[in-house]
Amino acid sequence: MTSLLCGPRIGIICAISYLFIGLFYLPVFHGGGSVGYILTHEFGYLLGFIPAAWTCGFFSQKESNPNLINYSIYTILSLCILHIIGIIYLVLGKVFWNWIDNLLDLILINTVIPFPVQLLLCLSISLISLFLKRLLILK
Repeated sequence: MTSLLCGPRIGIICAISYLFIGLFYLPVFHGGGSVGYILTHEFGYLLGFIPAAWTCGFFSQKESNPNLINYSIYTILSLCILHIIGIIYLVLGKVFWNWIDNLLDLILINTVIPFPVQLLLCLSISLISLFLKRLLILK
């Protein structure tokens, strides 16, 4: 949502800040936090926030007349980027760190099952962003 409202730079700063806070200060991630979280299955999806924030902010900043359809497309595209990065991290983790879990099970648990609900969240985030943009008169 930050990227939709404030653009790609602020979105990236927020995503990186979230990662640093979770890795070094507070347990804000789903499974807690700390530097050891880098070796978990979920960390690739967290890394995906950075390019996803940039993509969403880049396209929304180019938008002269924001609407729900375009914002929804931008958020869904960002969600797909996030999942692609997460899947790449799962593959790398399976190859280099010899994770015991089956790769297809990890993809099913982390991508396929939550994806429909996340699509609905994309629509709601787009709607809320449009409302806030008009309420706060952001350009």
